[in-house]
Amino acid sequence: MNNLFKIETEIRKIYFVGNRETGKWVLTKEINQSVEERLSRPFIKKPFEGISMTVLNIGRECNFNCIYCFLGDLKKDLEKMNFETGLKIVEEIESLPQKDRNLVFHGSEPMMNYSLIEKLILNNKKSNQDIKYFMQSNGSRFNDKKLEFLIKNNMGIGISIDGKRVH
Repeated sequence: MNNLFKIETEIRKIYFVGNRETGKWVLTKEINQSVEERLSRPFIKKPFEGISMTVLNIGRECNFNCIYCFLGDLKKDLEKMNFETGLKIVEEIESLPQKDRNLVFHGSEPMMNYSLIEKLILNNKKSNQDIKYFMQSNGSRFNDKKLEFLIKNNMGIGISIDGKRVH
């Protein structure tokens, strides 16, 4: 298939295979007819149904230095989102239909701005507007106290398995 491209990853015998025409991609150990067929099918177009999730980048600071990070030198910008800005965004989320009140704390490493996360969650509890919280983190900044708070407030946590290489 002329539209396919293949890149061997650092992990032995695992390939990143993409289709330039459809935009689909897959990680695979072998390129066979099944993979080619999956990559050649177009995406199913669906009508826009509104906002279902808000991703909030609350800072650029990170305690890792991943080689693939698209922020590069921007990670040196230690300015963090402040409470007033975060509050305005949360108030907008509170105005959405209940099914769409999903907030993902993101950023280079959102736990570098944990105090903002805690303040926004506590403030939202006072307003009695239920928001579902999620976080994408490298997992290195958790401690018992912080985890207890996040679990108590039903935080969904995704851990990125990346960062520093183990030798």
